Amino acid sequence: DKNGDIIQEFIPYKVFVLTMADGILSTQNGLSLPSNTITLSSPTLAVTNVLTAKSYLGNTAYQINVSFNKILDESTISEYRIIFIETSLTASFNKDSAFLIPPGGYYSVSPIDTNIQISFNSDTLHDYSTNNIDHLTDYKIYVLSVADGIVANVNALSTPSVSFNLSS
Repeated sequence: DKNGDIIQEFIPYKVFVLTMADGILSTQNGLSLPSNTITLSSPTLAVTNVLTAKSYLGNTAYQINVSFNKILDESTISEYRIIFIETSLTASFNKDSAFLIPPGGYYSVSPIDTNIQISFNSDTLHDYSTNNIDHLTDYKIYVLSVADGIVANVNALSTPSVSFNLSS
């Protein structure tokens, strides 16, 4: 930076361009206007291989099994958020909208330094809007890697699972 310090992440900077006169053709130095503010960021990584399988438990209940490959460096995240989204809404779904989902609309999983396998009972399962899962609605599962804000400051969203529903 202007003081000779190393530029750091998470700190806003403005960039200027200094044109140095050669003393022959030009005798005045020039300074540009400042750029827009820039901040160096450190994104975390997205999980891979989001898979889902269902098995019938009886009555209206299904066991929903979700698995995914953990990110390489889990020290960059605070949690994984498993999110059930209606397939019809996935075209506009992104990491920013995923991060805004309120508690109760996702399932938090702590990083445990191994690939994740977790099971849910459909009778107690909620979608992104905190509504119960509807058996006739098609869903996809996304996993949001939530940046820890210290090592990384940009979240990452997985590609979705295949579409599924709970109809027989």
